[in-house]
Amino acid sequence: DEEEALQAATLNLTAGRIARRSAAFALAFDCFVAGKAHLEERAWDEHYALTLDLEAGAAEAAYLCGDWQALAVHIASVKGNARTLLEQLPVWDVEIDARIARQDYSGAVDTALEILEKLDIEIPGEPTEADVGGALTQAMESLTAFSPEELMSLPLAHSPETLATMRIEARIVS
Repeated sequence: DEEEALQAATLNLTAGRIARRSAAFALAFDCFVAGKAHLEERAWDEHYALTLDLEAGAAEAAYLCGDWQALAVHIASVKGNARTLLEQLPVWDVEIDARIARQDYSGAVDTALEILEKLDIEIPGEPTEADVGGALTQAMESLTAFSPEELMSLPLAHSPETLATMRIEARIVS
């Protein structure tokens, strides 16, 4: 019945997470997919958080297994059904990492620029020397406005959007 199916989906989510932590990526993928299979067609509406976790887990496990077709399916599912941009972020991270793993560096940068734009961070796709110089000057002016002690005493970032921006930029900086 529906209650048993929901319990089975939840158990598969837990098993998938344990398998992923144990580096059993193919098993993790199978668990996430099996969990989603226990849910009905309206899973995104009726069991949103569980469905989001299963789909995002399947996307990450597909990447870790190198199953690029499955990866694309699960990324599209999360991007198309997640209610907020913040809930989509894990699959954007996975998509960037997968592009880097396939040595598609320009695709990784394009993906990062796309999500950064959605986070209201505008970075030119093909910056000119003037763009780079202006940004560097602005950054240096901001940094020199504080002493080293003042910089160290600034509070840590807690905004999910700021943390996501920093994580995405770190992924593509090299």
